[in-house]
Amino acid sequence: MENSDLNEWVIAIPSYKRLNKIKSHTLALLNRHNISQNKIFIFLSDDIEYDLYKNEIGGDYNYIIGVPLIHKQRNFINHYFPVGCKIISIDDDIKEVTELLNGNLIPIPNLPLFFTYAFEKTIELGFYIWGIYPVDNAYFMKDKISVDLKYIVGAFCGVINRHDEDLMLDLEDKEDYLKSIQFYIKDGGVVRFNNIGIKTKYYGEGGLNLNPKERFEEGFKNVHILKKRYPEYLRVTDPKKNNFHWNIQLIKNPKINRDLNLG
Repeated sequence: MENSDLNEWVIAIPSYKRLNKIKSHTLALLNRHNISQNKIFIFLSDDIEYDLYKNEIGGDYNYIIGVPLIHKQRNFINHYFPVGCKIISIDDDIKEVTELLNGNLIPIPNLPLFFTYAFEKTIELGFYIWGIYPVDNAYFMKDKISVDLKYIVGAFCGVINRHDEDLMLDLEDKEDYLKSIQFYIKDGGVVRFNNIGIKTKYYGEGGLNLNPKERFEEGFKNVHILKKRYPEYLRVTDPKKNNFHWNIQLIKNPKINRDLNLG
């Protein structure tokens, strides 16, 4: 990608064994919002996946052969784009992006406008990553931007790219918790739009979730790695029986615990 594109944002979609899902969900969503296909980069794990996706989907999308495993693919995406590039990372199974309006959730009317605003606000505040509320539930969401330590869900977020070893991921599961903490430590805050949500099925079939048992074991190991590395930044409660959804709570810094208006 040429440096002349640095003022524009691009969309990076890592995908693995979800050909039908990416067509019916994320690509359909982006198409409804008239986002140009040449701004969309689909990152695949190998030659076989590349041929399947490109032959079946076609179009003017950018098909890129990356690497297996989601944390390594995210690192690959980071190095693929130049420093300063505005990258929107979106999972392949996003059905809708929603916005809180008068206490109710509605489909966001103009997704490209939100992307541009999100980056402008992040730059204005002096940070490098933005995210959205991880649960699509109007009861918990609010019309505020937070800049303290919050969970930035990897399924839908934006970064101003840096080639920084301090921001490289080395955990396959819970990699977005790691990323949230890394950016917070590096920059003193992360931006989260608590009025924006996504409709998706976390821990759905395909992608990283091909083997739930292995996913549980990987999550168990990585949660304890995170606890050991960052004891001052998170607390963990064990999952319920037969449930690999760990309850990880990021600990707010009282010096940065504040919400901002959306304007």
